[in-house]
Amino acid sequence: MSLSVKKFFLGTIIAIVVLIVGMLLFLILNINTIIKHAINTAGPEVLNVPVSVESVSVSPFSGLGTLNNLSIGNPPGFTSTTSFFLREVHVAVDLKSLSSEVLIVKKLLIDGARLTIEQKNYLENNLKDLLNGISTNNSDNNNPDNNKAADDNTPPPVRFIINEFDFKSSSLTLIVDGMGRKTIELPQLELHGIGMSEGGLRAGDAVKQLMGPVINLGLEQAVTSGLLSGSSSVQGLTESVKQGANDIADSAKDLFNSLGSSDDSNK
Repeated sequence: MSLSVKKFFLGTIIAIVVLIVGMLLFLILNINTIIKHAINTAGPEVLNVPVSVESVSVSPFSGLGTLNNLSIGNPPGFTSTTSFFLREVHVAVDLKSLSSEVLIVKKLLIDGARLTIEQKNYLENNLKDLLNGISTNNSDNNNPDNNKAADDNTPPPVRFIINEFDFKSSSLTLIVDGMGRKTIELPQLELHGIGMSEGGLRAGDAVKQLMGPVINLGLEQAVTSGLLSGSSSVQGLTESVKQGANDIADSAKDLFNSLGSSDDSNK
């Protein structure tokens, strides 16, 4: 091989390396804008309701990330503008776990959430309709074999351990036909070791373990504050809301597990 050919190949290799490094640097430097765009673009397509986030800050080197002013809208037919508004979401991930089958979240902090449950005619509520409106191609949500890889070439679903979950400075607004709108402040909620005893949970199971206590906290505060108490009709409504909350948590579990299965099968 002549010297000129060697120089040509060497120059080509250097150019490719420079291009790859340049692309990586571009992605790293612009990762916050990229993630923000992805949430604002893909969020409405997945959830079928308006979704927006004001700003995103992610550090791929430290495993820390923050979302500011994340808003998730409501399905048609409900009076409230949003179902969830999260002022700040902070997450810290163990970088060493990124290459394993169990992703370890060292801390998940939700600070300043505004949750809205809008109950209509004892049967419908906005959160249940929100989850029902999310389309998925997976119809085997309740198949226990979903916990296994589809074949030898398909990796098992990623599982999660959340060492610490902190939910604080938040409020719940309950809108009920014939009762109007009431808002109550929620006390701080801390959970530890989510998925630890199981060796990791699939996304849907982890979401349910987080959603369940949050929803129950809101309902307990609603009863304690007198928002859901008193007459037998209101007691019946309380049970209806509680059942709706359980349905929401179950639907969220199935949804996220099915989406996780779909993602893994497409790898």
